[in-house]
Amino acid sequence: MSEPIPALAGLRVLLTRPAEHSAAWRDAFAAAGATVIVHPTVEVVPPPTWDALDEAFAHLAEYELLVFTSAAHEGAADSPYRRPADVLDTLMRLDELAALYADPEGFGRSLSQAADELGLKWRQNVSEIARSRNPHAYSVMHEGERLEVGPHVAIGSGSGAGFIARVYLHVADGSGNVPRGLYVGHVGRHLPDTTTA
Repeated sequence: MSEPIPALAGLRVLLTRPAEHSAAWRDAFAAAGATVIVHPTVEVVPPPTWDALDEAFAHLAEYELLVFTSAAHEGAADSPYRRPADVLDTLMRLDELAALYADPEGFGRSLSQAADELGLKWRQNVSEIARSRNPHAYSVMHEGERLEVGPHVAIGSGSGAGFIARVYLHVADGSGNVPRGLYVGHVGRHLPDTTTA
């Protein structure tokens, strides 16, 4: 019996991500038999200033109901997103959403509808495939409790970490070990999913 032919044998794949962000894709394509060419066309650089993001985190106590985990600060510190003022604006709008959500009787519409009304690009959740492939990326610890994140807000547009950012949330309904509210689990880079390495 002959050896099976790899699925991508004879094909060439061009990776345009920055070299430091393409290793997982390069290895996966090579393992499937492809010839991989790494030719970065995007440069990930820090924003010109971190002032707006620093300001947002300096005023955490002013957010009325949005709860921040320590992982949110770590993710933000690692983010190369070039427009931190957009992150600040998004966090302020999320605080408004958290104030609406705080009413245990409800507020007459879904989180998605309320987020849309506040001008947020709400994404309901991540796929089960992404969650199963990257289980640690989608959970954070907060006051001794593991919180699963998934619902998120998209910031920016385009391709690459300098042009897009995400705020991932845990939505607690109050029936578990954490009080009802919106918990910020990650701010910054798009977490790995079926579209990222």
